[in-house]
Amino acid sequence: MIDNVIKWILNHFLLILIFSMGLFLRLYIAHADPFLHNWDERFHALVAKSLMLDPLKPILIANPVGSYDPNSWCCNNIWLHKQPLFMWQMALSMKFFGVSEFSIRYPSVLMGALMILLVYRITTLLTSKKLTAIIAALLMACSHYQLALIAGRLGMDHNDLAFGFYILASIWAYCEYIINPKWYWALLVGFFSGAAILNKWLAGLLVYSAWGIMLLIKILRKRSKIDLWYFLFSILVCIIVFVPWQWYILVQYPEQARFEYSFNTRHLFEVVEGH
Repeated sequence: MIDNVIKWILNHFLLILIFSMGLFLRLYIAHADPFLHNWDERFHALVAKSLMLDPLKPILIANPVGSYDPNSWCCNNIWLHKQPLFMWQMALSMKFFGVSEFSIRYPSVLMGALMILLVYRITTLLTSKKLTAIIAALLMACSHYQLALIAGRLGMDHNDLAFGFYILASIWAYCEYIINPKWYWALLVGFFSGAAILNKWLAGLLVYSAWGIMLLIKILRKRSKIDLWYFLFSILVCIIVFVPWQWYILVQYPEQARFEYSFNTRHLFEVVEGH
């Protein structure tokens, strides 16, 4: 047993070194700025703090002293402008480590470090070349853009980091499924895709574009239909993950929820806030 562990460590020494370096960089950058950044970290942190008291009631301004626009994402009471999973994670971190500008960044530190391993594994599965996988992991470990998100210095900060993590995790699970088509990989694809939606809405379905194309090719070639059932099973898992929150907010906060769904749809057809 010990011999096997030592052998594994020696075989993966470079990966362990890169992961350790990446984790250190992320912890360092999370503690570099002893303050919350303006766009959008301070808003996410404030809502996450309210979720510590009630995970089902995302509040931005707890006690408005004057009139306010309930549909204004920067100045309202009930805050549904973003899906809640990344803020639930921030709230949980503050429960464990106390309320601080650093503790809200720890989930992003962890996810950012795990993405190094995910990139390594995906590259290994797709290329079977260890050197290529090591280089890919090194590039991820040193990603300046990701480090800036973890520090809260770029807009969407922890929201984008969590979204990227769950998207990457769904792609990893699908790559494992390609090599070994078992139900549990299909389940993980659905779970991670649903989690991605609970961070940044329907772009979290990205993995199903690749899977759908591959499935269509197999159907046209009249290959085994088991892939179709796994695909539908994965979609069902995804729905189970993200739909309950949508149903809850439509029942509990119907006006704000409908506005946010409409606002998201507008992004497809018109320029919104300069985007």
